[in-house]
Amino acid sequence: AAPLAGASAAVAGVSAAGAAVAAAGLVYEAVADQQKSRFKMALRAGGAKDRLYMGGLYAQSRHANYLGELVFWTGSFLAGAPSIAAAAGLPLWARALRLVAASLGLAGIFFIMTSATKRLEGKQREKYGAETSRARTRCCQSSEGGEGGCCTHEFPHIVFHGAWTLDL
Repeated sequence: AAPLAGASAAVAGVSAAGAAVAAAGLVYEAVADQQKSRFKMALRAGGAKDRLYMGGLYAQSRHANYLGELVFWTGSFLAGAPSIAAAAGLPLWARALRLVAASLGLAGIFFIMTSATKRLEGKQREKYGAETSRARTRCCQSSEGGEGGCCTHEFPHIVFHGAWTLDL
């Protein structure tokens, strides 16, 4: 039988929403990687010096591909969690244990991405110097002229310029 056979519409809805979130994260990551790759290929083709890419999705998020990866894994967790929680025939403690294990897996992914972000920031600082400082401090001004929602503190975090940051 299907894992969600007989499950409530709400449980099935959460699973479907999680799958949609995962798909959106995968698309976001793929588009971000493609944009950056095209930029780097155009620089090489034109014989230009390598530069830090800050256009496309990277104009909205400092590590757009990492953000897409995190969204993908979060969606995957959300898609699978209802089937664990609604597993017929399993005692409550067994379902809870499986949810804890799945949660630890998701936390592990966040830890891996945090570590990768820290390493990447160091490499980019060495390679691009002042460009990384501009990328870190670039943000929009609030309507009052202040720095509403800006992020000028040190990384690692995934930045949505002028909106909010996801500190890792």
